[in-house]
Amino acid sequence: MARRWLGTSLLKSRFGRRLFGLFVLCSLLPTGILALISFGTVTGQLRESSLVRITHTGDQVGRGIVERLRLLNEDLKRVQGRLTPCPPAATWQDGAACDEGFIYWLSALTFVPTEGPTVPMFGPAVADLPLQHPDGPAADRDLGWVVSRIDAGRPVVYLVRPAADGGPRGLLVGNLNLPYLRGDLEDTALLPTMAFHVVDDSARILLASHPGAAAIPVEIGRSLANTGSGTFEWTIGDEPHLAVFRPLRAGGGPALPGWRVVVSEEDAAVMGPMAAFRQSFPIVIALGLLSALLLSLWQLRRSLAPLAALHAGTRRIARQQFGESVVINTKDEFGDVATSFNAMADQI
Repeated sequence: MARRWLGTSLLKSRFGRRLFGLFVLCSLLPTGILALISFGTVTGQLRESSLVRITHTGDQVGRGIVERLRLLNEDLKRVQGRLTPCPPAATWQDGAACDEGFIYWLSALTFVPTEGPTVPMFGPAVADLPLQHPDGPAADRDLGWVVSRIDAGRPVVYLVRPAADGGPRGLLVGNLNLPYLRGDLEDTALLPTMAFHVVDDSARILLASHPGAAAIPVEIGRSLANTGSGTFEWTIGDEPHLAVFRPLRAGGGPALPGWRVVVSEEDAAVMGPMAAFRQSFPIVIALGLLSALLLSLWQLRRSLAPLAALHAGTRRIARQQFGESVVINTKDEFGDVATSFNAMADQI
């Protein structure tokens, strides 16, 4: 069809083919390369925008967890004035540690003196728990620190802080209620397509917006343990997710040794804007290139038509056919050449 449309004026003309090749090399090819570069750049920017959104969400989740730990650490200071066990059916009048709200935040509270037996304030006493500060003796111990472990396949998190000066010397160790620590972050900080996980320095999940929904793969766990922050892809349930992980900063609260917050978003949500762009951009580029090609071919054919007419006129002169003039209705150099050619034919 294209050959019939172009006829001898382009495809059968060496000069026309050279013009067409020059047009492809100098116009269509650079335009196509530029379109590919633009496509990759815009796709990368859309992905980066999604990563920024996920990272911002991770910062919100981290601040919420740290704030809860900081408030709980401050509440532990109230306990230091009365380091005695809570009686059955205790109330706040039996001491700060027996406040119903405080007991909700902790499932157990234990005083571990420097010397002497452990004193369980309420709940089971801690046992076989390393209580050293993760940053060493020179750390600011008044801010407290967090110790975590996996017990019978379930994460257990303890908040540790020194008892106040002037009273019994030792450590207060609270077993945190993880639902309190998680709070309503999944409702206030997360989009419906997101999930968050808090992992320790061994990449074990301690806290999650959807408990039991995922486990960190071994190879990703190594990356989490050795890298401060970054991204990875994994599957939660049956849905692939894009995840961003960052260190959980204490920010004036208890020290968090190696904790990281991982915020994940479903690939479908991350790729949604990119999917629409990937569908529309190639169509727009293809239509643009096709339009440019057709317009250029039309213009090339118009430009070659006078040349074909002059060529036919020279052949008639060679056959001594002087009666037919060359007709070129253009006001350009081709028209001037046709006028001169007809005048020459008349003189001959």
